Amino acid sequence: MKKRYEVHMGDPGKLPHISFIVQAENEFEAEKLANKRYPKLEICSIKEK
Repeated sequence: MKKRYEVHMGDPGKLPHISFIVQAENEFEAEKLANKRYPKLEICSIKEK
C-alpha cells in the first residue's frame, strides 16, 4: 500500500525551499524519489500525509 509523503527540499542557507507530494511504500522510497526529482537539493523533512 502506497502512502503519501510531503517532502520539503531546499538548498541549505538559501530560500525559497519547495515542498511536494510523492507516493511511496515507505519513507526511504520517498527519499529516493525526491532525490531523483531534484538531485541538487537537500531534503529538509519528509512527513506522512
